[in-house]
Amino acid sequence: MYTATGEFGLRILISVLLLWACSAAGQDLLDSYTPEALEKLGDARYKRGQPDQALLYYSKSIEKEPNRISSILAAARILESGFRDEAARTLFERVLSQNPVNPDALDGLSRLATTPAERLAAARKLLSVSRGERASRTRTRIRIMEALGDRPAFEPSDTGKSYAYKLQLAGPNCPECNPGSEDFLVLPFVAPNGEALRLLIGTANDGVWLTQRAAKALGAKPLFKTQYPWLEWLQEGQLSLVETLEIGDLTFRNCPVFVRGGGTRFEYAADGVIGSQVFKDFLIEIDHERRELRLSPSTPENPLISSRDFVPIHRFGPFLMVPVQWDTELTSYFAVNTIASDVTFQSGERPKKANVLSTGLTHILTGWTCSSCPGHDIFEVVLQVAAARWAGRASSCNMDDLNQAAGFKVKGVLGFQFLRGFNLAIDYQLGVMGFIPQAVAIPSSR
Repeated sequence: MYTATGEFGLRILISVLLLWACSAAGQDLLDSYTPEALEKLGDARYKRGQPDQALLYYSKSIEKEPNRISSILAAARILESGFRDEAARTLFERVLSQNPVNPDALDGLSRLATTPAERLAAARKLLSVSRGERASRTRTRIRIMEALGDRPAFEPSDTGKSYAYKLQLAGPNCPECNPGSEDFLVLPFVAPNGEALRLLIGTANDGVWLTQRAAKALGAKPLFKTQYPWLEWLQEGQLSLVETLEIGDLTFRNCPVFVRGGGTRFEYAADGVIGSQVFKDFLIEIDHERRELRLSPSTPENPLISSRDFVPIHRFGPFLMVPVQWDTELTSYFAVNTIASDVTFQSGERPKKANVLSTGLTHILTGWTCSSCPGHDIFEVVLQVAAARWAGRASSCNMDDLNQAAGFKVKGVLGFQFLRGFNLAIDYQLGVMGFIPQAVAIPSSR
């Protein structure tokens, strides 16, 4: 954990104190609310996309009524999304001590329980009280757990070392697409059978997606047919298991992968996508200027993380979200998506002061964060994340999948047009993301 004496810890402490000061007229006024009123205020903040402020109200509601299950579950969801797993697990367990078959608490424990056996037991109990989509997802999770046994998914061979990989440009794959599609960065490596494979690094998808050709090259063992759960349009495929995934000197063991059904080529001129969470045991740097992926041991003492370029993040489903200041004064959560081409706003949420360049439909490569494509309109915006300020073009689209995962209307997506100007650093252990400005040359083809 960070200490309050460090710069990063001090900024977090100040942010929390400011939230307490601004969340209501003051502590005395908060004390005057009933637990029910506090929960309603928390619900309202959450639905506006303000989970951090909502947590303050839920916490006060629990303080006044320690067994208020609805507030406990709401607080646990936010804590889990903020990478505070131990605190969230404690709240889920508190609910189960009152109601042993509460589905939301069982769902949480199936992700956060201390041991694989406890997670599997919670998932099986959840399945017995679930119906519909939740039952389908739980059944898939159980089958993956059973295939892995007591082994963790994507277990790295050595987390005490640092690794560096040269990245390549994906190359043209969609001549009719808007800028962004032709210069995504891909991670090249060699499969055991000698085939050269290239994977996009995705910050908005779970695990690993592969084409059928790549799965065969990696010796993937088919497990069962399934659907990728985070898409409004259901993607059919096969859940398979790669026993060892060797990327240079780093080996991952016990790797469940989603193999896309139909077709042998991936839309982005790559062989698949590797989710950034696969590297969760490291500090991850996607250095666009040097075209490098760097992995180093995760530690609070790393001087890079203590810089003002880092912000706390949330994770809902597979989506990483960061606070973005826009329209001069408003701050909202945006999803970070390294394989979306553009900065995209939720339909109807375009900044009032945006300079509209064109109206009507426009093509965007979304990387499954928009439920409809093409997008709408092109306009100029100014955004600020941490200490970084960015001015550029954006569009808009519906984000139903993203909204469903978060539970509130997400304001937008930071795509490649934004992200390529930074050394993007992610630490899942500490729940922070850095946007370190770089002077990245724009390819001449743009």
